Amino acid sequence: MKPFSFSLEPVLHYRREVERRKQRILGQALKQLAHAEDDLAALREKFEHYADVLRTTYRTLQFQHLHKHYAQMEEVNRRISSSDGAICRCRITVENARMELMRASTERRIIETLKATRLAQHRAREAAAEQNDLDEANMVAYAVERGCFTDGQIGLPTCFSFYAHGGG
Repeated sequence: MKPFSFSLEPVLHYRREVERRKQRILGQALKQLAHAEDDLAALREKFEHYADVLRTTYRTLQFQHLHKHYAQMEEVNRRISSSDGAICRCRITVENARMELMRASTERRIIETLKATRLAQHRAREAAAEQNDLDEANMVAYAVERGCFTDGQIGLPTCFSFYAHGGG
């Protein structure tokens, strides 16, 4: 009995490697998204800080300081808007990477399913061949026990000639 060999094993290996690569790309995209969201949270916190300072000290600030606080808030607000755009781009990148990973996983699973099917077929053929060998060995042992063989006889014993001629 020869061992199982899957002719598409190199393709399966390649598909697994592609899937790992897509997983790394998705991981990097998720990391970039998390970083962008952290930056946005920090900017919003900074904006709230400037707004709190302005609310509490509005009456006591001179015009120059008021102008400076409003300019700082405007700059932070502009950066928040820019960060929102960056987050949208990161989310699109993450979604695209997720779709690519799903496609790569599906392609790998198709090859693995084919391998499992072929392995099951191989095992069934091997089991059938083994059963045939056992049946033949049992038939010969039975024939020898019954004395159906004559000296130098080859092929089916005479007591099985009925089966050899299409009988059932």
